[in-house]
Amino acid sequence: MKRRAPKGKAGKKLKQHLDSQTNETQSITVPAFSSEDEPIPECLERWIGNLLYWVSSLGAQYYAQVVAQLGLTPSQIAVLQVLDGEGVMRQARLTDRTRIGKATMVSLLNDLEEQELIERRASPSDGRAFDIHLTKRGTEQVRQAERVSQDAEDQFYGVLSTQERQTLRVLLSRLVTRTSEDEA
Repeated sequence: MKRRAPKGKAGKKLKQHLDSQTNETQSITVPAFSSEDEPIPECLERWIGNLLYWVSSLGAQYYAQVVAQLGLTPSQIAVLQVLDGEGVMRQARLTDRTRIGKATMVSLLNDLEEQELIERRASPSDGRAFDIHLTKRGTEQVRQAERVSQDAEDQFYGVLSTQERQTLRVLLSRLVTRTSEDEA
């Protein structure tokens, strides 16, 4: 299920864009995080759900702004990172692993394939299915995204000490693990 690359000027522009994205010397400047919105109302601070929603909303907006410089969305980066970390997999499994809806996943994979970051290949074990492979360019983009993500994390969570960040990560992971186990 190969999509055709655009021809003419559009195809040339896309190739130039892709070539510039994977240039190892590409430098991305991560802006300092500052919340321009009003602070969370005090009456909302007493519920963890409100605080989580507020922080995740601010963090998601900031992260999306930062990774947009790579020509990617947070969801696209998640797909690339799962493929990099767990290897080749089918679209359905990728949907489960990233919690991205099926229809959205199709669009994401089409975009990633167009950027030559992934390839769809017929599955050797099931002729009706396609396996999703990360390309060399995709691996390079994951490394660039990881550097940018670390810088963004340092900016966004800069008010927390290293130990506090680790504690937050452990606590959030525990909540996710418990939620996943409850669903099984």
